[in-house]
Order: sequence, then structure tokens, then C-alpha cells
Amino acid sequence: MKKTIYIALVTLAVFSCKKEKSAPASTHNNLIGKWNLVVFSGGIAGGVYRPNGKATVEFNTDSTYKNYANNLIVDQGTYHIRAMATPVYSPNVKDSVIYYSTRSNTQSYVLKAPDTLLLFDYNITDGYSYKYVRIK
Repeated sequence: MKKTIYIALVTLAVFSCKKEKSAPASTHNNLIGKWNLVVFSGGIAGGVYRPNGKATVEFNTDSTYKNYANNLIVDQGTYHIRAMATPVYSPNVKDSVIYYSTRSNTQSYVLKAPDTLLLFDYNITDGYSYKYVRIK
């Protein structure tokens, strides 16, 4: 009896797993570049804030990223992008999630226009949203 239950559980676990989908390369290519943070909002109070100093993030074609504060690197590593199964922020926009190698949090993102990037803390109830503009 125990053996039958064990086999059933293993079979269920193997067949219930889904493979994550990678985001389309074109979406990833639009993310490449250096972005300047202009405003962020959220948290328990739901406030809207401007960065204190210059805050930028850079996504590179080799799947590396760098975060800068006043032109000094404060975080860097690799990232990968996965398409979300169901859109969270808009039914008409395909959201994607960014996984960072040096952070425990993930972020979903939406490109509102070629020069506007919105990042959202993913799966965090009182998370923040960040608005960036592309540095030309």
C-alpha cells in the first residue's frame, strides 16, 4: 500500500510540473540599455517618491546588469527573463519577470513606450513600482 501511494505521488509530481516559458527575444532586446529612475511608489503607506540623487540601472546584451547610485555601482550580476503565464497589470500587455542572480526579489516589467520602463516588485503585497526613462 505504501509503495502504491509513493508511486502515485511521484507520478503526480512529475506530470504536474510545467516548464517556464522564456520571454521573446524582441522583448528582451527592448530592455537593453541604461535607464534613469525618475519616480517610485508603493510600500505600506503607498507614497510617491523621487530618488535622492541619481539612480540608474543598466541591462546588457550578455544578460548582465548593473545598478548605480550617483554613478557608483551598488549591485551587479546576471539576470534572465521569463514570460508570465497570465498578465498581472493589464490583460492587453504581456508581462515578463526579471530574475536577478544577486537578489532574492524578482520584478515584472512593462515597456510603456520605447523610452519608458516600469518595474514592479513581483509577488510582494506592499511592493514598489519604479518608473525609468531611457538614457540616450
